[in-house]
Amino acid sequence: MINLFFVVHDHSGARTYANELLSWLSLRKGITIHKIIFESADYKEYSVIKEENLITIHIPALKIKGDTIEKYSRRCFDLMTPIIQGKNNIIFHLNKSAQVKIGLEARKRFSAKIIYTLHYLPSYFSSFATGTSNPQKVTTIGDELEREMAAEADHIICVTQFAREMMKQHYLVPELKMTVIYNGYSSLGNCLHSSNLKENHKKQFGFRTDEQIILFVGRLQRGKGVEKLVEAFKKLINEFENLQLVLVGEGEFNELMNQCRGNFGRISFTGKLPSEQVKQLYQIADLGVIPSEFEQCSYVGLEMMYFGLPVVCSDAPGLKELFSDEESALIVSLQERADGLPALEITEQGLYKAIRRILDDKTLARKLAHTAHFIWQEHFTCDCMGQLTLTIYEEIMANH
Repeated sequence: MINLFFVVHDHSGARTYANELLSWLSLRKGITIHKIIFESADYKEYSVIKEENLITIHIPALKIKGDTIEKYSRRCFDLMTPIIQGKNNIIFHLNKSAQVKIGLEARKRFSAKIIYTLHYLPSYFSSFATGTSNPQKVTTIGDELEREMAAEADHIICVTQFAREMMKQHYLVPELKMTVIYNGYSSLGNCLHSSNLKENHKKQFGFRTDEQIILFVGRLQRGKGVEKLVEAFKKLINEFENLQLVLVGEGEFNELMNQCRGNFGRISFTGKLPSEQVKQLYQIADLGVIPSEFEQCSYVGLEMMYFGLPVVCSDAPGLKELFSDEESALIVSLQERADGLPALEITEQGLYKAIRRILDDKTLARKLAHTAHFIWQEHFTCDCMGQLTLTIYEEIMANH
């Protein structure tokens, strides 16, 4: 019996990863799952909630000045000891570099094994992939915890081949200590785009049934390329009368809102939406855009593949591992930043041309959507991710 203690990182794709993976694992035999939420915002006191196949542990944040991560970790284990004590085959699966102190305390007290999933890398790593910057000549600060995690974890799951290569080059992690397991997505929602379904959902959101919807999902912040997408869209509406740009997500609204003046009737800011409403937007959208400067194994990309959207995306390293240009997406090249910083950016002209091609060519749009959905089905399901992850758990415990 494997006793899994899965430490959640409640942020963006890492949150979706936890939900997808734990849902899959909860249906497997031979594994007991404990989901740990440190610094929980939902509970003011230490709480243990038992469900059929899952035990969720909420530990609130300590608001005491001068407390360190180490002290907080020790206090958390004082609380959790009655649950962990006496168990064998203990794995702590971590999802954020700052959780390394949690893993070390678990190893010290209970001889736990540490698995780490690397969800995020600094954005300047994109420039390493294109040769714009040399990884050996870039001095980084503030990544001490990432380096410590890389050294201390018993095994590291990288969600892209690119991430594994960066860990090898930049943090000198041995190849045998890493496995690439792409994120998996398996929705219970309807991925079909029937005309009746699209019309009903469009009416629910207040869109006209004849509008073509361009969809962006993600945080509205620098590095996501949203400002370039808005500028490209402002060119497109001069040529297409029935276009609507829908921007889904939280973030920095003020600058984007100013950028959209004069076009408020054509650009919708939804803010953060419940997952069910986001799925409905995927079902009615005509095109999805991922203009990020940097991505790993993007869950937005996987969702667009699942729901059969033709996609325009950047050639950020992680996205190129999901999509193939002219086959499953139209890929727009990132360019060196004009300000000389060691990062890349997408161009509004590149986005404009790619989006215009899909809007003009329905045969191309259908081909891209169909191929992308097929690739998701073959490589990026939750079942693929779950099976490979469970194999890592079993191998770690066998070696132990």
